[in-house]
Amino acid sequence: MSIIGGIQPGPLGDYLVGAVRGGAGDDGLLQRFQLAVWPNAPRQWKNVDRWPDKEARRIAREVFNRLDTIDVEALGARRDDGDSTHWLRFSEEAQAAFDEWRATLEHRLLSGEMHPAMESHLAKYRSLAPSLALLFRLADNQACGPVDLQSLLRALAWCEYLETHARRIYQPAIEVDMKAAIELSGRLSSLTNPFTAKDVYKRHWRLLDREGTVSALSILEDFGHIRSEQTTGPGRPTTLYRAHPDLLGEVAA
Repeated sequence: MSIIGGIQPGPLGDYLVGAVRGGAGDDGLLQRFQLAVWPNAPRQWKNVDRWPDKEARRIAREVFNRLDTIDVEALGARRDDGDSTHWLRFSEEAQAAFDEWRATLEHRLLSGEMHPAMESHLAKYRSLAPSLALLFRLADNQACGPVDLQSLLRALAWCEYLETHARRIYQPAIEVDMKAAIELSGRLSSLTNPFTAKDVYKRHWRLLDREGTVSALSILEDFGHIRSEQTTGPGRPTTLYRAHPDLLGEVAA
């Protein structure tokens, strides 16, 4: 809460761009905030002045206090010889449901239809779902025992909900290459014709660092806004880019 909740959209967006594009910025930090949600800004402001829900607070506090003094063996938890960590199993019904859900998740991750950043994020749901299911079971049932189907279904519903928010968080960064292309398209008249990639990124325009420039040039060429050509002659070959005359107000020869 103190990390993500204290970040404005601008700096968070800059961090996400680096994380999505890979390299040094892809440090895997954001994927560890698996419960992150993107708040909806209200369209209208309304003053709310009321007492907190005392009963809900009491129930929550009781759960926290009970789990703070938990007797793992009394809950039916077991541990392997020489292992200090106790564990609970799914019930047979819950295990079957989890296996089915896990198979669907793995097929999605292997489909190649998802951006690598989202793949990395959703891959951690393998552990998020059973972790949430265990927490729900512990919070709802003092006797506990195996993690039941109801607790698992609640956890899977949460995963589905959290995925929608993860997509909202990542989407602006995933779309950043197209935004960079739009930024460059609007600045073509400021460049010499032809120009090089270095002519672009040395200007330090928004979204147009080295990586952003390469992506933007590729997109603009696909859309016919520019055309690349290789220089010939002595020295290392250089790629030059020529803007479409219509974008510069010129008459094509």
